Amino acid sequence: MPRELLISEARAAGQAAKKNLAWMEKHPDRYDQSKSDAMRDYLQMLIEFSKREQKNTRSAKRALVVSRAKDLFVSIIPQSVRRVVAK
Repeated sequence: MPRELLISEARAAGQAAKKNLAWMEKHPDRYDQSKSDAMRDYLQMLIEFSKREQKNTRSAKRALVVSRAKDLFVSIIPQSVRRVVAK
């Protein structure tokens, strides 16, 4: 599964879980109360997973920028050193 698809699905699941959790709080009489704790735990898990995936996405983008900057830096330095040595 492509990373972008996983991220978009995690974000959608997190948003839906937040809405479902709010609905559960508004309408406690419309679902089986014996399963309430398990449903809340599952929804909280989805929300946390969504947050982690969004954080990982930002970290991956930062790592990409750092690696690009490093590549650029490494490509510039040898040229500068060559110019000094050539003089």
